Amino acid sequence: FEGWSAAGKGSKISDVILNLDPRGFKVYSTVDPDETEARHPFLWRFWQKLPIAGEFSIFDRSWYQEVSTARLENALPKKELARRIEEINHFERTLTDNGYLIIKFFLHISQKEQKKRLKKLSESKETQWRATRQDWERNEKYEEYYKVFDEMLEATDTECAPWHLIGCTDRRSALSEVYHIMVDSIRQALAEGEER
Repeated sequence: FEGWSAAGKGSKISDVILNLDPRGFKVYSTVDPDETEARHPFLWRFWQKLPIAGEFSIFDRSWYQEVSTARLENALPKKELARRIEEINHFERTLTDNGYLIIKFFLHISQKEQKKRLKKLSESKETQWRATRQDWERNEKYEEYYKVFDEMLEATDTECAPWHLIGCTDRRSALSEVYHIMVDSIRQALAEGEER
C-alpha cells in the first residue's frame, strides 16, 4: 500500500487483515533505513521480509519511497533514480517468476481532501501525532509530489506487477475496490498455478 498521507493506508490494511488468518501474514510499516540497513543495497531490507509460500507480507509503504518522496527530499540524482527503478522492476519480475503474487495499491486523494483530513487529525489530542510537519509540507507542495508519484507509477507499472490506483475520497467504495482486486488477483494466481 502506497499513497498520500491521510489517504487511509493504515485503515485499509487494518480492514484487510481482519479477514486473514493471523498466522499467515505479517505487516511491515516502512520507515527510513537504520544504520545497518543503509549499508546494504536499498532493496536488501525488503528481501528479509519476503513471506514463505502460502503467506502474505503486507507493506505499509515499501521500496517505492526510495523512488518517490526520496527524489524530492534527498535530492536523488536522475541516474540513481533510473538505477533504482530498474532494480525495482527486476526485483518484482524475479519474485513473480518464482511464484509470488504482488498486488500494488496506490491510495489517492486530492490536495483539498488531504488538507481536510490532516486538519481533522490535528484537532484531536488522540490523533494529532499522525499529522506530522512533513505531511503538512508535502501537502503544501502537493503538485510537486503529484508529479513525482505519477512518474513513479508509470515507470513501475509492469505486466507482472501492475498498479491499482484507488480513489479514497469515499472510504467504503475504496475498501470494496481493494477487496475485489485482492480476491480476483488471488483467484487468477491460483488458477495459473494449477495450470503449471
